[in-house]
Amino acid sequence: MTLRQPRSVILEAAEGIAVHFDWHRDRFRQRLVRDGEGVAESVEGDADDLWPPAPPIQQLSLETIDGSKVLLGVGAAGRCHWSISVAVDPSMRGLKFDLACRSREVPGFIGSTYRLDNSVTLTPLDASEIFVPTDPDDRQTLRIEAVVPRQPSTQQTHRWAYQIEPRLVGAFAQRKA
Repeated sequence: MTLRQPRSVILEAAEGIAVHFDWHRDRFRQRLVRDGEGVAESVEGDADDLWPPAPPIQQLSLETIDGSKVLLGVGAAGRCHWSISVAVDPSMRGLKFDLACRSREVPGFIGSTYRLDNSVTLTPLDASEIFVPTDPDDRQTLRIEAVVPRQPSTQQTHRWAYQIEPRLVGAFAQRKA
């Protein structure tokens, strides 16, 4: 029996935010949607990238864990294996992303890259750092990177995590604060 991989997987959180994983070439790319409008997208690499700008997720599964929906995924690039879990944040406002890369060599870039507008916020968690590279278009480009030791060795697992949630604006934001 052969299991077929879905071409698209969606995980929805409260406040109208959802992540869509859509098959693109040889991997899933991410799109974040708020109230039906695209607000962010992952910047993907291709099959030739040993250290792609986003994890090359090639298999996804939507599971229920402790009564909550969770997306689980794996993929590979070069001599590395990648994994991802995406869960609805306990506050029910956004989505928590937890990723890892198992590398057999000293790593290049390990992290996630997004183009996003100002209607969502991205917050690094745990041992993750955020960088804002300059980008000529009107959407902000952010890179979330795993913190790699100064003296990295081979056979290491590097982990990074972040949360994406709707940005509160106007009077509603003042009431919530």
